[in-house]
Amino acid sequence: MSEHFSSLVALCRRASQRSFEHGTLTLRVDASQPVVDLVKTIEPWRDPEIHVDGTPRFEGIAAIASGTTVELSYQLGGNDRVLATDIGTLLAFQGGFFQSAPPKEYYLLNEDYASGEATHSDTVAGYLRIPALLALLRSLADAVLHTNGVEELVFLATKRIVVPIHYDSNILPSVPDEFAVRALDLVLTSAPHEKDKRVLLKAALQRLTENVSEPARLEHLIKNFSAWRSNFEADFELFSTEFNFEKTREEFERKRTEYLLKCNGVVTDILTKLLAIPVGQGLLASQMKTTAESGMANLALLAGGAVFFIIGIFILVHHVDSLSQILREFEAECEGVRTAFPETYKRLEGTMEAVRKRIARSRRWIPPV
Repeated sequence: MSEHFSSLVALCRRASQRSFEHGTLTLRVDASQPVVDLVKTIEPWRDPEIHVDGTPRFEGIAAIASGTTVELSYQLGGNDRVLATDIGTLLAFQGGFFQSAPPKEYYLLNEDYASGEATHSDTVAGYLRIPALLALLRSLADAVLHTNGVEELVFLATKRIVVPIHYDSNILPSVPDEFAVRALDLVLTSAPHEKDKRVLLKAALQRLTENVSEPARLEHLIKNFSAWRSNFEADFELFSTEFNFEKTREEFERKRTEYLLKCNGVVTDILTKLLAIPVGQGLLASQMKTTAESGMANLALLAGGAVFFIIGIFILVHHVDSLSQILREFEAECEGVRTAFPETYKRLEGTMEAVRKRIARSRRWIPPV
């Protein structure tokens, strides 16, 4: 705060009586050296009119005896350094000029609040919070207009919704805290789906305000900020579920085809190898003879047949182990979907079960034909 304006605030706080009407600030103070110092600090910016017992005094505040009750009058104006009786008159200034943004420096007489200070007033605290909400709405709006000095935010959802920046001081205690507003803004601007989030948030705003008259829309939004956010979150959750379902379904279809091809590959391989065993056994049988001299040869052929049989057992064991590994990998994929997207998992569970049964049938000791 500038030295001139902060000195005026300090002078107001020393006054036994103070009023502000039609741009004139009137203060009743007892003359003293601190008062003289404050008046001199203010003088480069504003000169006061001085009265003692209703009589104008032109010699300056320093010439008046200490302890004398003095009436000081200041003519104030402008939009940078603003003095108002209370928050209500500040909001009404120039048709609501300071509803869109606060003055650079201001002081409220009744609330005894100067800009930049802490406050215990719920109304003033709400006025300090409202710029964050308005910044969020401006970032969401498709256009910002100014009609007859009033800022209007235009939102293009399924309908054109206009929200004028107009509100009464009574609504200020209901303004949401900055943490809630910034949390919503962070969700809105964070990846992924930034554009979709904007569409959903505007749609929620439209549903909330479309049946409310234009001048009352901002107040209605302030009162129902939590409902607006909750509706948006519900819509986005539904959108995310559908988006994730389609994306996961496409990915799962690819995985399903991959695992079925693996399964079919293992089965085809085992059938090809097992087919060689009876063929080999047939060839061995055709070589066996019934003569006494052929005993050793027949015994060797029988040993060869036993080897074929043992190889077949090994091939079957390998067949079951390979398909078991495929099933484990598939179950891991299913668990990943269940953990990340529970709702999507429920919708894909039937397809997952069909793949499980297909792999399980292929794991039998006698391969399916």
